Amino acid sequence: MSLTSRKWSWYLVPLNASSCGLSTIIPIYMLALGGQVREVAIAMFLSNLAMTLGAVFWGRLIDAMHWRKTIIGLCSVAIAITCAAMYFVSSMPSLMLLSALIGFFSVGAAPVTNLLVMEKSRKEEWLKTFSWTSLISAAGLVIAMVAGYLWLMQHDAQSYALICSAMAISSLALTIIFVKDPPATLEHKAIAKSHAALVDRFKHLPMMFLKPVTDFSLSKLQASLSRKEFLFFAATGLFFLSGNLLYTPYTPFLKSGGVTDSQVFLAYTILHMSKVFFLPFNYGLV
Repeated sequence: MSLTSRKWSWYLVPLNASSCGLSTIIPIYMLALGGQVREVAIAMFLSNLAMTLGAVFWGRLIDAMHWRKTIIGLCSVAIAITCAAMYFVSSMPSLMLLSALIGFFSVGAAPVTNLLVMEKSRKEEWLKTFSWTSLISAAGLVIAMVAGYLWLMQHDAQSYALICSAMAISSLALTIIFVKDPPATLEHKAIAKSHAALVDRFKHLPMMFLKPVTDFSLSKLQASLSRKEFLFFAATGLFFLSGNLLYTPYTPFLKSGGVTDSQVFLAYTILHMSKVFFLPFNYGLV
């Protein structure tokens, strides 16, 4: 599969760069305002909670409206606004809110990307296409970290948020140019032309979002999975739990040791570069 046929996926680079860049700079700015590990942990908790709820919300919205390009564009605009807003705030509650918003909107493109992979490539190429999207997403993280490392040598943390906003806007531009929605079915065309049907779809969105949350229980989840599947998902959850326990105090730890803002981004650059290096080998791309 050529790069030309994968051009639809280029929005992932600046989109991930902008969201990761802001997620990295928020703890640094909170510490500069006098915050401690506790405030940083609350901000990360709110971000992860928003990502969890957002994954359900965006998935249900896509199922209901069958949007691809619109969802990516909406999330790009929202991330751009959220990043720009950081330039004007200087309080802990405001930064915690921005952290939650960036988590909610950053996860919106994930289900769309999964659908586009299956729609834009043949079934036998799905694994390589998924691997490609993972690779360029990780490359976006590296770009954000390198940009932060260079920018923060001479500028403050707040101004870097504007760089993140610009990257989100470039993601919107790439989405408009390269992402194409699949041909609309007769049902979708009828809904689009009928204002009543469209409004009815939106009215049902809250129930579609709340139903899986209210119906959730660990016993039901375990009953719907085989023992191996349940253990796999449980192990995955523990893996991410351990990662969050490590990286939540990581930035405060670096700052307490006298590390500059620029050097914090250098540390994260090395971390994300390892992902870019190993991903092709993990997925058999090389």
